[in-house]
Amino acid sequence: MTPDMLLDALGGVDPALLSGARARLMPGESIPAKRRGGLSLRLLAAAAAAAVLLGALAAAMAGNVEFRTAVFSFLHLSVPEQVPPAGDASSGAQLGDAVQVQYLPLSLEGWQTGGTALWQAERDQDGTVDSVRFAALEDGTLRDIPAEVTPFRFADSGGTLTGQVFWCVRNGGLTAVGEGSLPDGGGRWEAQTIPGRSDAVVLLLRGGLLREFDFRAVLLDLGSGESRLLTEQHPADGLRGITGFSLTSDLRHALLTGHVRGETGQHPYLLDLEHGTLTALEETLGASLDRAVFLDSGILLLTGGEDTCSAWVWDLSSGAVEQTVNSLPRYDSAGSQGVLDLGGRYALEIDSNGQAAVLDWKTGTRSAPIEGFTFVSGTQFLLSPSGDRACCFLSGKKDSSLDVTQLGVLDFAAGQLVLFDRVGTEQNQERSLGWLDDSRVFLSAQGADSGLFLYTFR
Repeated sequence: MTPDMLLDALGGVDPALLSGARARLMPGESIPAKRRGGLSLRLLAAAAAAAVLLGALAAAMAGNVEFRTAVFSFLHLSVPEQVPPAGDASSGAQLGDAVQVQYLPLSLEGWQTGGTALWQAERDQDGTVDSVRFAALEDGTLRDIPAEVTPFRFADSGGTLTGQVFWCVRNGGLTAVGEGSLPDGGGRWEAQTIPGRSDAVVLLLRGGLLREFDFRAVLLDLGSGESRLLTEQHPADGLRGITGFSLTSDLRHALLTGHVRGETGQHPYLLDLEHGTLTALEETLGASLDRAVFLDSGILLLTGGEDTCSAWVWDLSSGAVEQTVNSLPRYDSAGSQGVLDLGGRYALEIDSNGQAAVLDWKTGTRSAPIEGFTFVSGTQFLLSPSGDRACCFLSGKKDSSLDVTQLGVLDFAAGQLVLFDRVGTEQNQERSLGWLDDSRVFLSAQGADSGLFLYTFR
């Protein structure tokens, strides 16, 4: 079915809706451009266009329908945390039933976080990773995790790349580290994990203009050491300057951020690895995008807009696209009302009085306002590794310190926001804050000595 046939078939729909949809959907025809190696750039396929139209019409006709109402509970702990000097002997505290805190005389300086394990890397003169130490923080102590090593060799007409990837699996999750130079210089490679996979990583090869390719993605099996090319982009006729790459766990689709010849700025593209087709997402939707993210192997979430916020959900199996959120105002630091994107599946929708509701980009539904909670301008959010929780914190006025005066967690799955105040923060320099896993948040601080404050949220 072509877009024109679809529009004609919808004769019972308000003509104003159809007129707007036709203008956005069919401004002209796009001509697919052939790419080397069978890769084609598909800017607007009829099937995808029809799916976008149906989603846009559904959103327009549902404009007056109330969102399903979910309720988030709010717990502001009545007793504040009494922050001790960093580096004191190990101690701890219980903040109500919701939060346990440990004060540890250790430092995470030099350790990298963000995976299922902490890690430190030793590198040679050109930055190639020579060895990696993995560890986990358990019972107040850093405990080493044995490192696995997978050597690899990838060869093609341009030469042979050899290297090794260091990795470990903890609690079912993979942490992998590897980086080095391409043969004869002029480019770099690095290892990147694949969400939902602990058996393989993708090697990202960036060659630049001095090589015959700009970017390659190579799949490496950690068990066997076997490698195979997933995709490559050439400076002459593919994407250039690729800064972002992510894969679905089934290896059928990839998201790339880059630009083609004649474009300025970076733009998101969807690559179908089975059929070798590349879709310019902004061209297909007719909208500028802030971000694109895989929610799982079958769903792509897109958010963006110019002065407003919209969201689309793309079913990768069927190609159907549904607009779930349409042109909501953006929140800004001046204190106006609007939507504050938290970076994952969820956002906060804040009214002029600071009342906040949780907005689900995927479904378009919003919760009731979180009763008793008033959003304070300057509050920051940091998503947990799974994206099911967000750490929220408010900083004070101390220079060269995070000076976290309020800390908490917004739990999207449990429908709960827990916050507590912190007093005594001025005696330390708080340097960094992050997630160790989905239940533990850390603050690195410096007082008379280095210290680590570890918060476990039930």
